[in-house]
Amino acid sequence: MFGAQQENYTAFLDNYRVVSSEERSNLAQVIQTEVQNGMDRVFNYVKSFIPQPAQASTTSTTTELRAQLKKERNYVQKLSGDYNNLLQHSHKQKQDLEKVNARFDDVLRERDQLRQFLEGGSLANSDKATDDSIRGKWKELAYNIRCLARHLAHNPPRQQLDDIARERLRFIAGDYHTLLEDEDYRELIIMSYLWGTVQDDVFDARQTVWGGPELKSFKALVLEMGLTFPTVMTPSLMLHGGWPKAR
Repeated sequence: MFGAQQENYTAFLDNYRVVSSEERSNLAQVIQTEVQNGMDRVFNYVKSFIPQPAQASTTSTTTELRAQLKKERNYVQKLSGDYNNLLQHSHKQKQDLEKVNARFDDVLRERDQLRQFLEGGSLANSDKATDDSIRGKWKELAYNIRCLARHLAHNPPRQQLDDIARERLRFIAGDYHTLLEDEDYRELIIMSYLWGTVQDDVFDARQTVWGGPELKSFKALVLEMGLTFPTVMTPSLMLHGGWPKAR
């Protein structure tokens, strides 16, 4: 899909350059033709008086000539104004195109980084990552967990809870059995449980990096449960601390 989008975008750029070049060339040709035609008309108009040197130019003839010259001058000025307007429009289109190019490059870069991150890689240039980019990753993770909790609340797994799961649930609430039966609390309990799993298997992993290779264990856990990540991501993180460690 991204490859097709990139080909369409490249075709759009090529077409834009061709059209802009043709517009400038056509306008320049029109201006040159109209100016030449105007000067020819003035020249022919003046020339019509040359064979009659004995006749003195009358006041009306002089007035007509001046009016014709003024008319041609105004027409040339109009063409020049149209040409300048087209140049400004072309310049604005070029600026807009540069902005679109920059946004398109950002989207492609973010897509590649996110794909690498979801496949278990680390954030590119993590030492230079901005606060906004880090907050964005937290929001993505929080939204994924919330969607997964909602899915599990409406489609609970059939397998029995093991000791580790029960221990984590007891840490969340001593009467978790009752709360899981209550539709108003079930999703919140499952969401808290998922945060505990993420902290143990990802953020409290033995390696010093967060995410990266350790994210594979969390993805494996999701796949074991027969679930997948939602394709849309967004909103905020509250990381629970002090979860019981898996033994």
